[in-house]
Amino acid sequence: MITHSTTRWRPLAGAVALAAAVTLPAACSSGTSSPGGSSGSGIGSGPIIFGVLHPFTGAYASVGEAALQGATIAASEINAAGGILGHKLELVHADTLGDPVDAVPAAEHMIATNHPVAIIGPGGLEIGSIQRILDNDHIPFEFEGGDTAFDNTTDPMLWRDTPSDLQEGVAMAIYAMQKGYKRAAFMMSTITTAQDFIPYIEGAYKKLGGTIVANVALTPGLSSYRSEVLKAVQARPQVIFTQMEPPTAAVALQDLKEVDNLAIPFIASDTSTAPQWISAVTPAVANKAVTSCEGATLTNPATAEFLKWFKKDYPGQSQPLGNANYSYDGTIALALAIDKAGTTNGPAFAKDIPLVTSPPGTVVYDYATALADLKAGKKINYDGAGTTMDYNQYHNVFGPFELVKSNLSGNLQVVATISGAQIAKLAS
Repeated sequence: MITHSTTRWRPLAGAVALAAAVTLPAACSSGTSSPGGSSGSGIGSGPIIFGVLHPFTGAYASVGEAALQGATIAASEINAAGGILGHKLELVHADTLGDPVDAVPAAEHMIATNHPVAIIGPGGLEIGSIQRILDNDHIPFEFEGGDTAFDNTTDPMLWRDTPSDLQEGVAMAIYAMQKGYKRAAFMMSTITTAQDFIPYIEGAYKKLGGTIVANVALTPGLSSYRSEVLKAVQARPQVIFTQMEPPTAAVALQDLKEVDNLAIPFIASDTSTAPQWISAVTPAVANKAVTSCEGATLTNPATAEFLKWFKKDYPGQSQPLGNANYSYDGTIALALAIDKAGTTNGPAFAKDIPLVTSPPGTVVYDYATALADLKAGKKINYDGAGTTMDYNQYHNVFGPFELVKSNLSGNLQVVATISGAQIAKLAS
C-alpha cells in the first residue's frame, strides 16, 4: 500500500514549460515526419518521444508533477529493457496551467517542436480545448481526468488510465454510509470538475439511504466563505462532501475552524491528496477534518515493479506522489501498443492498446516480460499498478478506491478500501 510524500518537485515557470526527463535535450525531435508518424513505422534515427500535458504551475501544479513522475518511472523501466522498437523513450512536458485557453498554445508548441507520438494527459480542466488538437494530429493520448462525459467515448485517440468520477463519487458515498453518516451537505467549488461530482455522489448516497441537507457553492479566490460555511453548518449535516482548490480550501476550512472547530468531518475528492492541498489547509487541519478518496494502488507484482523503479529514480523521496501510478500504467500501455503494432503511426498503434492490456492473454506486470512475450508472439494482458488496465469498449478502466487521511507530517495513511465490485454494483 502506498502513501504519499510531501516532497514536491519545484514547479516550472512560464505558460509553456518544456523539459526532457530522459536521456536527451528536450528540443530533439523524435525523428517522426509528422506528429504520430505518417507512413511506415514512422521512426527515424532518434528517440521515441512521449509528451506529458498537464498543469505544472498554478493551483493544480501537483497534478502535473505526479503525472510526470509516473511517466518518468515508466520510461526508466522501458529504457532498461531496450526501449520501444529498439529506440530510447524520451519525455517532454508542457505546462497547461490547468486552463483550457493556456493549454492550446502549450500543446501546439510541444507538438510542433518535439513531435511526440503519444501523450500522457491532459486532465479534465483542459480536455475540452485539447482533444480536437490531438485528434487532428492523430496522437493517441491517455486522458487523466474523471469527466463522465467520456464514460462512453468513441474517440479512437482517447484512452483513459484513471477511473471515471462516477466511480470515485460512488466510493465517497459508500464510505460515508459505512461511517454511519446519513445526513450530508455539499461544499463544492464552482469549477466544472467539482460541480460535475455532485450528481454521482448524490445518486449513490441516496440509493444507500442518505439525505442531502445543503448544497453550498464556493467561488474560487474569495477572502472569506463565512456566509457559505454558516449555511452548511446550520443545515446540521453529519458529513460534508467536497472538492476545492488549495487556496479555496485554506480559506473555507479556516472559516469552519472559527465557526465550529471543524466538528463536521469532510470526505474530499482525490485533489485533496496533493501535497499542495494539504500544505494549504495545514496537515493538522487535514488530519482532524478531512478524509480523501483516491484510486487504490493494487497489491500485485506491477506495484512492486513501480516501487522498484521509483526508488531508483527518486532516492530522496520516501513515497511516490499521489496518482503517479496511473501515468506509469498509461506510459507502459502506450509503449507496448507501439511494440505490438511495430509503428509509431498513431491510428495504427492506438488500435492495439486494448490488445496488450485487456483479457484474454498471458497476464504480465512489467515491461520487460511483456516485451519478451510480444516478441515470442504471445497475446498479453498487462495489469498495472493503478488499475488492471482492462479497457472496456469505451476506452475506460475500472479500479478500487481507498480512503486516506493525512498524518501530522502530511503523509497519507489508508483508512478504508472500497472494492471495484462494490462500486460496480451501485453504479449500475
